[in-house]
Amino acid sequence: MNDSGSSRSATAHAYAERSGRHFSNIVEFICWPNTELRQILKARKRTIAIQDWQTPLRMAAAGPDQFQYRVVFGSPEAVSADIRSRLKNNG
Repeated sequence: MNDSGSSRSATAHAYAERSGRHFSNIVEFICWPNTELRQILKARKRTIAIQDWQTPLRMAAAGPDQFQYRVVFGSPEAVSADIRSRLKNNG
């Protein structure tokens, strides 16, 4: 990991500890920056479901004819290439 990545992680952990956040195990400590980001993005909205990138790829690979999507940010070609790659590796 580069210095800026480890620095960001250390900053997030220091902030969590200053805020009174206690970690019950090492896994919770390691995953905290990702968990905190998801909490901030979701902002207690029950209607928002944040998924990792692999979830829609698995859904598209499982049923490419039934899975519909629209690329809002980024490259539609890159998304199509990821889906084709997943289909090729699974089939």
